[in-house]
Amino acid sequence: MRQGMRFLFIGLAVLTTTLLARALLVDPGNSKVHVGISEGLLIIGWVAMWRPIEVLLFERAENHQNMALLERLSQIDVEFALEETAVDPGEKSGETNDLRAPALLP
Repeated sequence: MRQGMRFLFIGLAVLTTTLLARALLVDPGNSKVHVGISEGLLIIGWVAMWRPIEVLLFERAENHQNMALLERLSQIDVEFALEETAVDPGEKSGETNDLRAPALLP
């Protein structure tokens, strides 16, 4: 939530800056360059709001679902049991040939 709020303030600052810069442009009139710059600033401002909206609206719900799942998993009783294995006393553990796969060719 803290990160989402930080993103929101940054996004609002960028949006405000781009809207102010757009308003300070002289009346674009029929100049295609001024219209392009004006529309580009508007798009940049709203794109800057994309991540804050995503974090605050969508990831928050997803994180809530994950937290509920983790809460349920944390309350599961877990038991550890060791299996007995037969160990050959002549076998030396740690040797490199213990780790090799059997040869495929005769």
